[in-house]
Amino acid sequence: MKKQLIQAAFAVIAYCGILLPAYAAPIVGASSCIFENAVGGTGMVTTGVGTSSFTWGTGTPPSGLDCAGESFNTNTGVFFDVGEITYFNGAINAGTGADSVDLSLSLAFTDPSGISENFIYLLSLVNTPNTGTAQEQADIVQFPVVLPTQSFNIGGLLYTLALEVGEVTTGGFSTQTTFSVEEGASATATLRGKVTIAQVPVTGSLALLVIGLAGVGLTRRRTKS
Repeated sequence: MKKQLIQAAFAVIAYCGILLPAYAAPIVGASSCIFENAVGGTGMVTTGVGTSSFTWGTGTPPSGLDCAGESFNTNTGVFFDVGEITYFNGAINAGTGADSVDLSLSLAFTDPSGISENFIYLLSLVNTPNTGTAQEQADIVQFPVVLPTQSFNIGGLLYTLALEVGEVTTGGFSTQTTFSVEEGASATATLRGKVTIAQVPVTGSLALLVIGLAGVGLTRRRTKS
């Protein structure tokens, strides 16, 4: 009985995506990306929605983002290069810019085969005042902190794709969640991904199961004493 109780408790923990580290399973495949769902004011001007090359604002030229995927051969739980994004910070006319756009990043696996999933990341497009130093004038692409809601199954566990900003070329700089480019400059940032256990919330039934398992354990301890 004790063995079954422990196994059941670990199954619940694994399902909920908390505390239990996942087995480092091999993953092989390729990524691709497009921009979707641009949001802005009534005067917003954009091109390339639904493609890998998105521009916003009226200017010569306007601001723009380009993304590209790449092949990967790695393991779950490990950061790897999942693509890159190039940002041109153009001087655009007031009221014509976009406030945000979704980056849709797709993974197609050959190992394990037959798995294909899209992950959506809301990118905030932050325009800064053109005062101060070149870095202070840099505009920002803000990446989300939270994990995407999309997930897929490997070996009975639900996984999602964590994303952070990696190395940046000259003209730009970054943190894990921001990609900044100086006014009138262009830079490219590596996108770093990690296939990680999805943070699945504990549903009411699962919560009751956890409480029940804990109760069984306490009852058994009292009986023995």
